[in-house]
Amino acid sequence: MKPAKKIVPDFFSAFFMFPFGIRECSGDKVKKLRETFSKSGWILEKYDVGTGFDYNEYVYFYPYIWDILFTADKVNQKKDEIEGVHFFRYSFSNNHPRIVVQHQNYTTNSGKHEIQLAVKNVFLHLFPIGVGILIFEIIHQTKGQIDDYSLQDLLFFTNGFRRIYPPFIFSTHRKHLRSDNLWTYLPSSTQEKSPFQLTEDGIKLALGAVNKLECAEEVILEIDREKIENNYSASEIIWSESEKYYKPNISLIIRRFLDNDEFSYKNGDYSPIIDDRMFVHSFYSINPDFIWQKEEKNIQKEQTNIWNIVFIQRLKRQFQNSFNSDSLDFSSDVWYQMIHIDWGAPTCANKLMQSEILKACSYGRWSDWGTFYGFSRFSSVTLTNINAVPFLYNHFQSLYYQIAVLLLFYRGALLNFSDRSERLSKEIHQLNDTPTAEMKNILRKVETLHRDFLLFRNRYWFREVTAQDQGIEIFDIWNNQLRNKELMEDVQLEIKELFGYVDTTYEKTISKAINILTVLGAVFFPLAIITGLYGINAEFGNLIFKFPLNDIPFFSILWSFIVFITLFYLAYQIMKHIFKDLLENEKYEPLELKELLQKSLNAFKKEK
Repeated sequence: MKPAKKIVPDFFSAFFMFPFGIRECSGDKVKKLRETFSKSGWILEKYDVGTGFDYNEYVYFYPYIWDILFTADKVNQKKDEIEGVHFFRYSFSNNHPRIVVQHQNYTTNSGKHEIQLAVKNVFLHLFPIGVGILIFEIIHQTKGQIDDYSLQDLLFFTNGFRRIYPPFIFSTHRKHLRSDNLWTYLPSSTQEKSPFQLTEDGIKLALGAVNKLECAEEVILEIDREKIENNYSASEIIWSESEKYYKPNISLIIRRFLDNDEFSYKNGDYSPIIDDRMFVHSFYSINPDFIWQKEEKNIQKEQTNIWNIVFIQRLKRQFQNSFNSDSLDFSSDVWYQMIHIDWGAPTCANKLMQSEILKACSYGRWSDWGTFYGFSRFSSVTLTNINAVPFLYNHFQSLYYQIAVLLLFYRGALLNFSDRSERLSKEIHQLNDTPTAEMKNILRKVETLHRDFLLFRNRYWFREVTAQDQGIEIFDIWNNQLRNKELMEDVQLEIKELFGYVDTTYEKTISKAINILTVLGAVFFPLAIITGLYGINAEFGNLIFKFPLNDIPFFSILWSFIVFITLFYLAYQIMKHIFKDLLENEKYEPLELKELLQKSLNAFKKEK
C-alpha cells in the first residue's frame, strides 16, 4: 500500500482558484459586469474593519495594498468604485453544494468510485485591469470512520476538481503514431478509432476511443437542486469566432457561475490565463494522535494511526536536513505529492532533482513545531497538527488567502498584457505597406496598452506588501515560484519595444506625407509668386499702375515650365510605387506582373 493511502488527515480545506482574463476590459465594462453578476446570484461583499476577522486582514498589509484587495464602505467610500477590486460571494438558495469526483480506475476505502466534499463558499474577485478570479472553497472534517478519506483520496479529489479541461489524451490511433513500425507491436485491442469527431460547432473529443485520460472521468456539482455533470470523456474543442482559433471548452462547473446572457466563454468574453489547472491553496491537519476505526477480519477496532505519527516525525527530520538527497524517504515523497498534487506517485523520479525542488519550494520557519509550508507554480500547502488548527486555519483563510489572490492577480495581469501585445503584433504584421489610417488605429491601441501597463506597474505592482517578517518571506518564496518578477521584466520590455516600433513607424508614415507636401509646396511656391505678380495692379487716385512683367512672354514660358516640373514629379511618384517591387524581385510571370502593377497603383491611391 502506498504511504499516502495510509495517512489520514483529520481536517482538510482548499481554495480552488480560477484566474481568467476579460477581453477588452475597461472601467465601464467592469461596472457593467458588476451589475450583471449582481443579477445572477452574486452578492457584493464589503469589508468592515470594525470586525476582528476583517481588521486582521486589513492592517496586515501596507496601505497601498488596500485598494487592490478590499472593497469596504468605511475604507474606500471616497474612491472611485471602478478603480478598486469587486469582491463577490455567491448566494446559495438551499444547503451548501457538494463536489463529486469520479473515475473508473480509482476506488476509495469504502469501495466507491467517487469522492465527494462540501463546497463552503464560492467567491469572485474582479480587478480593474481585465483580470478576474473565481474561487471555490472546499472543506472536509474527518469523522474517524472506516470510510474516511485518506491523504491519497484527497489528493485524487484535488487533482480531479482542479482540471479545467483534459490536459492530455493517450491515443493509439494509427495516424497519431510517429512510425508505422510501432503499430505492429501494439495489441489489436488498442487499435481504436480516432478520438476526434467533427461537429457543427467545432471538434468534439470522442474520448471513449482513448485508452487513458489524464484527469478525473467526471466531476459533478450538486447545487440548489441542480446537478451539473462535467464529463471529461465528452469534452469539446470549440471554434471561437471572436478570437479566430480553436480552443478547449472549459469545465461546465466554472461556466455555471461565470456565463450569462452578456458574458460567456464561448463568445470569447473571458479565457483562462494560466493553463489547464486551477490554482489550489490547501490546508491539511494530520494529527499524530488521530484515532481511526480500522477493520480487521470483519471486526472494527479503534487504534492510533501510526502512519500519521511516523510521517510527521520523518518530515520534521527532512526539514532539519534541508531535504538532503541522501536522506530522502517516504515522507519527502509524500510531501512532494502534497505540494505538486500528485495523487498516484511523485512526478519526479530523480532524488537529486527532487531534493533541489523541495529545497526551493519548502518554507520551514515552524517545522520543529509541526507546521510546514510548501509553494509551487500552481499550488500552496499548509500542513500542521491538530493543536495549531484554529489559529493557523484563521491565517490560512484570511492573510495567506489574500497573498494568493494578490499574486494570482499579478500573474494574470502580466499574462493578459502579454496576450494583448501579441495580438497587436499580429495586427501590425498583417498590414500592407502600413497605411496611415490603419497604423493610426493600431497606435491608439498600443497607447492604451502602454497606459494600462504603466497604471499596473506604478499603482498595483509591489515587491513587498506587508511589514510582517513571515508575510515577507512567504510572499517572496511564492512569488519566485510563480516567476512573476521575470515575467514582469519580459512583459515590460515587450510592450516598450512594441510601443517604440509602432510610434516610429507611424512617425515615418507621417514624415513621408509631410515630405511630399513640402516638395509640392516648394514647387508651387514660385508659381504662386509669379501668379501673384501677374495679377498685381495698383490704383493711386486717378493713377493706375500695371506691373510691367505681365506683358513679358518669358514669364508665360516660365509658368509652363513649372507646371511641367510638377507633373513630372507626380509621374515619378507613380512610377516609383509601380516599380518598387519589380526592383526587389528578379522575374515575374505576366499575370503576376499585372497583379503587382494593380497592387502598387492601389497602394499609391491609398497614400494620396
